[in-house]
Parts: sequence; structure tokens; C-alpha cells
Amino acid sequence: MNNQIEFNIDENNNKIYLITTSVGEDALSMIGISWHCVEKGSYLLIKKDGEGYIKVLPIEDYWSVEESYVDSSYQNKRYVCGVNLSNLYPNCTYKYKIICGNYCSKEYSFKTGSLLELKFMAFADFQYSENDTTINLVNLFANANPDINLIMCSGDIADEGYKEEAHRFIFDKDLFKDKVLAFGCGDHEYWGSIKSPIKMFCRPFAYNKLFNNPKNGCESCLNSSFYFKYN
Repeated sequence: MNNQIEFNIDENNNKIYLITTSVGEDALSMIGISWHCVEKGSYLLIKKDGEGYIKVLPIEDYWSVEESYVDSSYQNKRYVCGVNLSNLYPNCTYKYKIICGNYCSKEYSFKTGSLLELKFMAFADFQYSENDTTINLVNLFANANPDINLIMCSGDIADEGYKEEAHRFIFDKDLFKDKVLAFGCGDHEYWGSIKSPIKMFCRPFAYNKLFNNPKNGCESCLNSSFYFKYN
């Protein structure tokens, strides 16, 4: 890849946002990456640590949650993009960034699973206390255990699943820039609103656009139900 091309860094996530690195079915060699973009035609640049970037084109989905529930926080349509990586090397660090027009995201990274050991952090209810507690806890444990690269969450990421700002509060703060995620789907991912009358999604629409999980679970709930193997 021509490394002489210069891009403007999208520091405030105005063009490229909600970037996530999800575990693949085989944690040693597979990863799913997802991002949201305001323009069509974005792509991924990825490299194994110490090598040059390779360009990867995503699958693009033109989407807004208004298809299932009308609310102003998710009205703006956008391109949701996903890349599935396979044949990666175990216990290796990869770096990537997203290109959108003349802009690029900040650099992200992940480390594939190890043949020797499994180190991870596990949480529940990331939505607690408007996410501030989540940020403090993740930073606390990540600083104490810098070699941990896999974070699992049993679900309830945002208090109300329709609220984009609650998701961006976590994912656009660089909290997981170097982490692989295995996030489950809780009942809050189905919540359209907690105001009376309570509204619920028939499926976790926003969750399914946040994560590019393995598509190996229940056929009626692909992506929101999944499993992965680790060594």
C-alpha cells in the first residue's frame, strides 16, 4: 500500500465512528471489524505489526434504526461497514485504520488469541451509571493488566438500546482501541424507550449494527447469539 498518501485524522469521530473489533469464531485466527461512516466507499487499512498496510473493502449496509423504531437519536442514515478477517496469526498484534474520503480514523489495534494462555476481563451491565463507572473500571483493570486484550460483557451495554449517544459514549472514547470484544446481548438491547408506554424492539437492531460477531448462533438471532473458540 502506498504509505505516502496523507489523510486528515478524524479526531472527533465526525465521519467515522462506532468502530469495534469483535472476536471471530476462532479467536486465534479470526476477527470481525465494524464501523459506521457518513459516506459510501470507506475501507480498511490493516497490517501485521512490523509490515505494510493492506487495503480491505467492507460490506456496506445503508441503514437507520428508523426502519424499526422512530426516534431522533438514530434518524440520520449512515453506512454500516463490516470486514471479516481470517487466516490471522495467533498471538500477533495487528494495527488498522479506516479511510473515508480524505479522512482516516485514529489507529486501532488488536492481538489475536494465544496458544498458551487466555487472559480476559469480564463485565456485566456496561450501561450502569450512564457509562462513567464502566469507563473507570475498564481503565482501572486495563492499566493493572496491560497484556489483557479480550473483554467480554454479558449484555446491557446501554440503558436503552435505541440511544446512539449511549453507545458512542463508550465506543468513541477510545476505551477499546486495542481490545477484542465479545459482547453479549441483554434485555436492554431490545429497549426502545423506558418512558410510558414502554417500547421494545422485536430484534436488537442497534446492537446488530455495532458488532460484527460470528454468524454461528441460532438462525433466528444471528449475530446477537454466537459462540467462539479460544485454543
